[in-house]
Amino acid sequence: MTGKALIVFARPPIAGQVKSRLTSLLTPKEAADVYRAFLFDSLKQYSNLNVSVRLYMTDTVHSNIPLNEAVMKQQVGDGLGQRMQHAFSETAAEGYHQIVIIGTDHPTLPVQYIQEAFNAVSKPPAISIGPTEDGGYYLLGMNPVINNFFEGIIYSRSDVYEKTLHRAYQSDAHVVQLPQWYDVDRPRDLNRLLRQEDILPEQTLKILRQLKVKYNLQAS
Repeated sequence: MTGKALIVFARPPIAGQVKSRLTSLLTPKEAADVYRAFLFDSLKQYSNLNVSVRLYMTDTVHSNIPLNEAVMKQQVGDGLGQRMQHAFSETAAEGYHQIVIIGTDHPTLPVQYIQEAFNAVSKPPAISIGPTEDGGYYLLGMNPVINNFFEGIIYSRSDVYEKTLHRAYQSDAHVVQLPQWYDVDRPRDLNRLLRQEDILPEQTLKILRQLKVKYNLQAS
């Protein structure tokens, strides 16, 4: 155990249950295939980091994906904030100190941003956070874990990053803001991925090329 843990939050890639905003263009199955590719490629990328990868799923029964040495865990809690707090607390209780939580919606996220997040929380108390363009964040790191850190934040709104950053500065932690990045949630984001086609990971590139032909997607 390195003392570093990467918590990955994800859901089973089931048609109709993931990437619903992509279904204004794609079928529910295609949207699920996109999500499956992101999840597959993310776990493969994260496995190359010198950290323990802990995959927290909403449903561990229907999660037929290669783990790439990740340990699968069950998300626990009534809302996203509670589930993240539980994952942080459980991970800390198992002896980890530098803990970062991340999703799988950003297949072109530079791996150095994740490394910077861990470096930022190497000396406690510290918090690292990486904002997304839609007002959320793609990762958050803490050392040590702050109790009730996520309480009272509504995660379906565009001010999630702002509220979370304010919460971070209210603590006595040193706060490090990482470069902004973007999640792939809408059809236009697929076009955006095409601009980075030369660096796309294997499964994401494969599904994107299929969709590019079917839907005449263009880099834009």
